[in-house]
Amino acid sequence: MKKLYYYWIQWSYSHQAACEAKIQFWLPDYNWIWEPLARVLREKLSDDSNALAIVPIENSTAWTVHVHQFRFLEYDMSVLWELFLPIRHCLLAHHTDVSQLDEVISHPQALEQCYGYLSSHWITAVEYTDTASAAQEITQTGTMKRWAIASSLAAELYDLKVVQNGIQDRRDNVTRFLLIGKNQKFVSKDWSKSILLLRTSHDAWSLYAALWVLNDAWIILTKLESIPRRDDPFSYEFWIECDAGYWSIMFEKTLEKLHSCCQSVRVLWSF
Repeated sequence: MKKLYYYWIQWSYSHQAACEAKIQFWLPDYNWIWEPLARVLREKLSDDSNALAIVPIENSTAWTVHVHQFRFLEYDMSVLWELFLPIRHCLLAHHTDVSQLDEVISHPQALEQCYGYLSSHWITAVEYTDTASAAQEITQTGTMKRWAIASSLAAELYDLKVVQNGIQDRRDNVTRFLLIGKNQKFVSKDWSKSILLLRTSHDAWSLYAALWVLNDAWIILTKLESIPRRDDPFSYEFWIECDAGYWSIMFEKTLEKLHSCCQSVRVLWSF
């Protein structure tokens, strides 16, 4: 049995992304399995070369999900594809009497994406493990004073009322997920985007030299972010996304030049 792991419980946004991944990437022989992310990366994917996981990595409103990014790098995973999931948050409760509302619970990212709505209505926000679990908590406790932010699908599953739909601050609220695996190979030679992890020396010119190599090859950067190194406190490496495919001859030559001016170059993904 091939396994597709997702983060958090049924009808969390990660579960919805896993459902979408099976359709978009044609994975009919994969079965959905929920597991905590750290366990998936540490045990499940490491022990099963056929297993995959779908991981939220970035949101258009609340930016990079750094805890997932760090976990992904720590366990040396490969990226197979990316998926963009529109996120529409709902305010869920057993009733619609706003006068009884004391606080709202949800995942920190969801609370951040609804910050404008919550602050304008003077609603106290309390962080919870994830959106679907927040809805489940409201149902199991039967509380009237605690509401949840989650999807309409979670409302159906846990028999809650949708008090208000679409409370996210931006209508174009989208989360980017990565489909990852261990020691997986690239699937196509027609891709034209890459994610690199560059480690440079602590010199004034080192990052400039690496960026100049990319510029000299007419490679367009779509993202550049410094992230902490786990093996050297307060030192950093650079997560770079660019429009260039792994299989192009020009890109191969560019990687060779990057190796000459960087301490290390890792291709996380190329498609």
